[in-house]
Amino acid sequence: MKRKLLLMVICLTLLIVGCGKKENSYKLTLDINPSIEIEVENEKVKEIEALNDDAEELVNKKMKGRLVKSAFEDIIKRAIDAKILDNDTLYVILGTENTEDGTVNMLRTVAKENKIRINVITPDITEEAKKTAEKYDITPAKAAYLLTIIKNNEQLKIEDLKNKSVRELVEMKDTKLYCDEEYVLRDGYCEKAIKEEEPEKGKTCPEGYQKVKDNCYMISVIKHEPTCPDGYELKDGKCIGSERTPAYNSCSRGAYNEHSGLCEHLEYVDGGTVSSEEGNEPVCHNGSFYTTGSNGRGCYRNVTIEPSYSCKEGTLEGNECVIEKGSKEPTLSVVCDKGLTKYKDLACLDYNKTAEFVTGYTCKNGARLEGEKCVYYEVIAAKSK
Repeated sequence: MKRKLLLMVICLTLLIVGCGKKENSYKLTLDINPSIEIEVENEKVKEIEALNDDAEELVNKKMKGRLVKSAFEDIIKRAIDAKILDNDTLYVILGTENTEDGTVNMLRTVAKENKIRINVITPDITEEAKKTAEKYDITPAKAAYLLTIIKNNEQLKIEDLKNKSVRELVEMKDTKLYCDEEYVLRDGYCEKAIKEEEPEKGKTCPEGYQKVKDNCYMISVIKHEPTCPDGYELKDGKCIGSERTPAYNSCSRGAYNEHSGLCEHLEYVDGGTVSSEEGNEPVCHNGSFYTTGSNGRGCYRNVTIEPSYSCKEGTLEGNECVIEKGSKEPTLSVVCDKGLTKYKDLACLDYNKTAEFVTGYTCKNGARLEGEKCVYYEVIAAKSK
């Protein structure tokens, strides 16, 4: 089975099978698309087995009898040599039923000694996760993690996720984005390899740096924000096209004033104060004025109230009716942290951190160097629920 490069997918499940005080026996299953099984007895490897073709080059029968930490060191070094880590990062889903187990610290120590980063995930293994693991032939820890992703995105199914790398699963959980089956989610985009070619040897930047003219600048963490074209609004991860029209107004009292946008009516105050001089019109106070209203002649004041609005079609927003006119997938634009500069909508660069050029293999025309091949990718915006 063809090995998937770039990604180190380790799902580690610890199941206690021995409960006696004198004997400490348990099993570890490491999923590396999909798995290695290690049986441990008194902190030593009793048995180790590659459960698929991809794992064959990471397993050595000579690991039997060695300490578990030593076996981890060997597996990680072989993974590094096979170039199946992701940007020097090891993604681990760790499941354990033994709360006193030191496997997490052991993994972190081994990763640090080999100068790689590690991301250890420890999901709660429920009965549902165990049943799911049995049904889909995956470890309970990985099943538990997949269920947390599906909980946040009802569009997805276990079948869509079980063969994906842990790195991709972590991004899916964090961003709630996903890709169709033939694509891989990476930094907010869906990628699909479409062509390979041989690289050229020459002057290039070291890993983690981007060449801009005659310098190598450090690439920082890339963030993406969804944006919509004119006439569309971002709602629940979708660009929704809409048309806005004035809503219908109505007044419970009085009449609608187009100029003020309010309902106006006259409110009777009193009959006014009449002076002793014959023939004088009554005097009104407190801002009222003398006119004829619903109570006949008297003092009235002008009262305004907000009208009520309604729509025959669409959704009412303020005093407008919003009518949806279809949807589009948003475009993901690169957004850089303060102090970083966007480079061709591809990366965020720190122009204060540079590196010297090195001699190595280079790719052109936007291809990515993977191992000893230049790989071209089709890149599209990721989907959301």
